[in-house]
Amino acid sequence: MRSKMHSDLFKFIAGLLVFAVLVIATLGGYFTVQYIKGKNSPSSFGPELYYALDLAEQKNDYTKVIIGDSVARLIFAPDYQFETDEVCYLATNQAITVLGNYILLSRYLENNPQTEEVIYIVRPQSLANPLWYNFSFQYFIVPFYNDTYKKYIDEDTRSYIENRFGKMYATNDIVKSFIENNAYYLDVYLNNVLEQQLEVRDEKHLSELAIKYLPLMKELCESNGVSFTVLAAPLPDTEENHEWSGFAVQIEESGLADILGNYLEGIEYYDESCFSDEAHFTEEYLEENRQGIIEHLLK
Repeated sequence: MRSKMHSDLFKFIAGLLVFAVLVIATLGGYFTVQYIKGKNSPSSFGPELYYALDLAEQKNDYTKVIIGDSVARLIFAPDYQFETDEVCYLATNQAITVLGNYILLSRYLENNPQTEEVIYIVRPQSLANPLWYNFSFQYFIVPFYNDTYKKYIDEDTRSYIENRFGKMYATNDIVKSFIENNAYYLDVYLNNVLEQQLEVRDEKHLSELAIKYLPLMKELCESNGVSFTVLAAPLPDTEENHEWSGFAVQIEESGLADILGNYLEGIEYYDESCFSDEAHFTEEYLEENRQGIIEHLLK
């Protein structure tokens, strides 16, 4: 009887082990398939990022390049690239922050040493962003935080990023690909994991990323014999958008007056009716007034 009980127990344990192996193999296979599928397919998030990253890896003949946030990209969209053989339109969006633009510019200048001028067009609100949006996972972590680009990021910033997003989610390519390509798990991660880590958002200040990487962008340009200018993107003419006294103080205290000394004075304001939201011109207004906007911006 005891021998039969031992035999049954052994069979039960063996069955559990086989079941566990099958489950692990199935999940492992599923994760692997999702990883390969995601790795070999273009992301459905932020196609402008992948367009810009691809362009940064190519050699061209442009002597100037414009980088910036989504307002800059709206004004200098790739669809308008045909109008110039002098300036490369490489703006993306706010979500990549100053850090993402530093990485993008680093790669671009490595491949295009003929560049003479870099113009960074960005809203003040974009300079306040320290990767605080949940969707920074799709727009920064997935395209930028990998073996190709991490070498441009210092150790302290890496620690900040991995604490913010979770080390496994930030560094494991299989996990990142799985989450990005599965809507349910992406929603769970963004709204349950990241949501708990959001800081108070203050768009009236410079983020630590901006304070650290704007000087590095300038140094990068200077080391390549390239001029570097930061210009303010146009803003709606609201009372809130005219109050930048604290921002101005921080520019001085952060030692960024040589980079941002004339930044706030250069803001051009347009009536709220010209905008479709708090940042972007309406299609109709842009179509009719784009050249005037550019002239005021680059004056």
